Amino acid sequence: MVHRYYLFWVWFMGYVVSCSLILLFAGLYTVREALFSNFYVVTGIFAPYLGPVIAFWFAKGRFRHSPKYDKNTFRVALACSTFFNIAIVITIASVVFQREGEEVIEQTLKFASNIATLLAFVVGPAIGFFFGKVEASASRLRSVPDGEP
Repeated sequence: MVHRYYLFWVWFMGYVVSCSLILLFAGLYTVREALFSNFYVVTGIFAPYLGPVIAFWFAKGRFRHSPKYDKNTFRVALACSTFFNIAIVITIASVVFQREGEEVIEQTLKFASNIATLLAFVVGPAIGFFFGKVEASASRLRSVPDGEP
């Protein structure tokens, strides 16, 4: 349960930081008219991963026993998720270091979206494998009667 919690917070904080940067840029660079489309792009980057993580976090009840599974699957999922989120946040934050101009935020978000597409083949399977292993371990626990190992 704790591992799902960590993954949730990595993805949630990546999304919140990215949205906060968009709000900050709206205040600094007066792109308020494009604010909705910018949020749309950021949500499109994070939704394919944050959505399933939230679904697994809230859909699963607490187990009577902690599922036993390979912790390396969690480490790989956490490392890939952290790398993905840092890459996206740094890309969006790079707007600060670019020359001001029209559509600098939109171009940066398009670049971030391209990075997310490239990293999808790394982070998607890592998260899926982790949650698949947790679910398999949990279903084995549910099938064992009480009092048996």
